[in-house]
Amino acid sequence: MNANWVSNILNSQERAPNSSKRMGILDIGSNSIRLVVYEDSARVPLPLFNEKVLCGLGSEIRQTGSLSELGCSLAVANIARFTELARQMQLSSFEVIATAALRDASNGTAFVRKLKHQFGFPIKILSGQAEATLSALGVISAFPKLDGIVADLGGGSLELINVSEGRIRNQISLPLGVLRFGSLTKTSRLEIQKTINENLLNLPWLSC
Repeated sequence: MNANWVSNILNSQERAPNSSKRMGILDIGSNSIRLVVYEDSARVPLPLFNEKVLCGLGSEIRQTGSLSELGCSLAVANIARFTELARQMQLSSFEVIATAALRDASNGTAFVRKLKHQFGFPIKILSGQAEATLSALGVISAFPKLDGIVADLGGGSLELINVSEGRIRNQISLPLGVLRFGSLTKTSRLEIQKTINENLLNLPWLSC
């Protein structure tokens, strides 16, 4: 499902929109939840509404492997508010996506089922590869001839994408989000640096 959905986005870049329409995207992340509403599907669409709230869904994954109970409560409350805002804005389409916390947590699938039952909309849990692809496409939409490395650091993961002449050449999603490491101490800094180095060691295209 993720691959097909991302393919549809890639294909849609080659098609001009027939008419103006409002589209909403609800992004359920490891640390925050964001609702963005766009005026149409142009290459660089106009954002009419953009709000983010911190919920910390993935704040306990490192310790427990599960979503935070408090984070789940905050997420449900804010998703309810965002859903009502989206309804009032009379959107022509409304996509709900989730990233690292919901795909990695032991209770992530159960929480998705709860949200679907309560709010009635489908939720796409992006694979790491799909998340990396969409991160790169967001930058390429503004810089069509981009050359370099795109980095998207979130609460639960870090996506790195090698882009050449506006095309994705290499990509990876790594478990290096800011919530993975907890509070910093002198010892933990060394451990974090070791973990980062181990994850980046086998990525020769980073130095190309």
